[in-house]
Amino acid sequence: MERMPPFVEGLLPGAGSKLECVLSKIEILPVGITMSGLRSRSATGPLRLLWNHRWAYDKDPNEFVHAMSILAGEGQEFQVYALGEVERSGQRAQSRLVNQLRERIILCGHQDRGAYESALCQSDLVVSTARQDFFGVAVAEAIAAGARPVLPNRLAYPEIVPKSLRSTLLYETNLIEALRSVLTRSRDALHQYQSATMAHVAGFEWANLAPTYDALIDDLIECRQ
Repeated sequence: MERMPPFVEGLLPGAGSKLECVLSKIEILPVGITMSGLRSRSATGPLRLLWNHRWAYDKDPNEFVHAMSILAGEGQEFQVYALGEVERSGQRAQSRLVNQLRERIILCGHQDRGAYESALCQSDLVVSTARQDFFGVAVAEAIAAGARPVLPNRLAYPEIVPKSLRSTLLYETNLIEALRSVLTRSRDALHQYQSATMAHVAGFEWANLAPTYDALIDDLIECRQ
């Protein structure tokens, strides 16, 4: 929100300060996540990458599939959870992933909640290439389950990781290089920030957010009476 007043001021002189006054009265709360079924599980074998987004144009699955194909061609060792509902705009990308990396795919497509949570808890990395994401609930859930995030430095993703780790966990433009740098590490080295990232997203758990939501709703009701 801090970028809005200067932008509006440039369009309409004098309006920026008025908007700043209005925004000072607004409180933004994140979406809550349910963490009760999310417990990181130890794993062996190749590192496991998780894609848990809609297969749709705004999530840019083509970039993800391209990165997977390049890294597999280099001989990098990894397996893939390619989860999420497949929309029409993402069908071709998902089919290409299945055709090219079939032997590396552990689970594919939309899953029920139990299977979905199980996949999250067994994933080493959660990857996003999204061009649009209001908050990133799927990513936050994966981090809560112990996955290391590999996220673009845009949208709301900087808020989902500790500020001190943003330069480490967020990539600017090169997803392939970001993944290559972690796939060559041991599982222990890859998860060295796990405690910090899990503690950070714990702040988004509904049990922690609900009292704040309740208090604000009570204030609104009181103001209208």
